Amino acid sequence: MLNFNSPYLAQSFSDFWRRWNISLSSWFKDYVYIPLGGNRVSFAKMLRNIWIVFLLSGLWHGASWAFVVWGALHALYLSLEAVKRRIAGPIIRTGLLFRVLAVATVDIGVVFAWIFFRAGTIHDAVVYLQALFGCRWQTSMMALRAGSRAS
Repeated sequence: MLNFNSPYLAQSFSDFWRRWNISLSSWFKDYVYIPLGGNRVSFAKMLRNIWIVFLLSGLWHGASWAFVVWGALHALYLSLEAVKRRIAGPIIRTGLLFRVLAVATVDIGVVFAWIFFRAGTIHDAVVYLQALFGCRWQTSMMALRAGSRAS
């Protein structure tokens, strides 16, 4: 079975999940999302179903709050996408600029979530984010405090 189908070329978060880890995504869809009612329920319940699936997906990857945050971020992305689709309807634009911006938006969101996935702990993720966004003074102060506690 093809398990990855160019996910980093996805133009939406739902498209990303149709392309990423297809076997695991299909399992969560078939055994969690659809039994909960999938998208054949009220809009609020559909959003609830998305959150349940992605929080469980985070826990499936590891018993850490960082994985739960990773799942929550993807649930947030998909929820915002669903709300946007509900308000504005399906937006079909085929221009090159639109496609490039759509892919960039998805990739930035996914890479941001990867920080929590790879960090292992929330604290480590915060340290990475502080370094990423140039909060070096705060990161240095945290390291100094941690070092003084260890001695």
